[in-house]
Amino acid sequence: MNEQEWTKRIQADLSKLDDEDRFPVPMPDLASLENWITEQKQVRRKKLIQELLLFWLFALVILSVFVSIAHQKPLLFAYMQAPILLSGIVGFILTQKQKKRVNRI
Repeated sequence: MNEQEWTKRIQADLSKLDDEDRFPVPMPDLASLENWITEQKQVRRKKLIQELLLFWLFALVILSVFVSIAHQKPLLFAYMQAPILLSGIVGFILTQKQKKRVNRI
């Protein structure tokens, strides 16, 4: 078959797909869409509240551990803080170097 025949066949098949009587496209009504949107908002809000509560719970646990260590054994607390502080400084320096390298390019 030549190119024109292929083009005609493809156009004929595509026109069959465009026929709405053969393949009807259901249109949802506005009320059902609004209900779905409100349901999704409620679900996302519940998830957000759960995630925030979990975050605050872990933050309180971590802070309470650090406070108890700082009051019970201050030397251990200092030993724990030194690597954390050094890794923060090293990370900051590395990100600054990467920013400079990106700006040069």
